[in-house]
Amino acid sequence: MRFSLRGGYNVTIKKSVKKKDISTVTFVDNYKAQGKWDQLDAGAYFKYKIWSLAIRMTYQFQN
Repeated sequence: MRFSLRGGYNVTIKKSVKKKDISTVTFVDNYKAQGKWDQLDAGAYFKYKIWSLAIRMTYQFQN
């Protein structure tokens, strides 16, 4: 049997005069389970104008 759960949250740090997002941080996670293996992926994405930076980590464990 396979199971996965995904989630995320977007935080606006700065907006322009026209109410467009200039900089944001997005937190994301993904949990996957299949058989006796589980995996958790988590990370954050930082966006400023046209630039973006991603930080991710993966953790695998066996039941």
